[in-house]
Amino acid sequence: MFSHKRLLIDDIAELSSLQKEFVELQWTYDAFISDIVNPNCICLKVSVNNQIAGYLIARIIIDECHVTNLFVKDCFRTRGIGSALMEGLFKEISNKGIKRVFLELRMSNTKAIRLYEKFGFRRIAIRKNLYTNPSEDGVFMLKDLS
Repeated sequence: MFSHKRLLIDDIAELSSLQKEFVELQWTYDAFISDIVNPNCICLKVSVNNQIAGYLIARIIIDECHVTNLFVKDCFRTRGIGSALMEGLFKEISNKGIKRVFLELRMSNTKAIRLYEKFGFRRIAIRKNLYTNPSEDGVFMLKDLS
């Protein structure tokens, strides 16, 4: 259905415009550059009609992978973009000796929690008041690959 590609430096202007939908976390141009050029980061996108519909950024730390950002534009949600990004991530890490994948998200983000559970993640901790605007607990999730 959808396929992923690597994010490029040329994509940053579009990413900056996309994240306006996501008021809480605004990544800077330099933050995107830092991850895109980092060999220990996996930066993926899914495009629809030549526009970025969603992106994923994850960092590899020794034998762990930490998903730091997964974003799907509102008009493309529930169409399989998030699944395509997660499938792309697991394809990218399949030969890197990764034993665990971690992520965290808002407790109220039930659609994303269901997506991650579909991929075998389980809830491992709740962190009180992790988020602001509004204040909300965070859910930490883990997928064990070992």
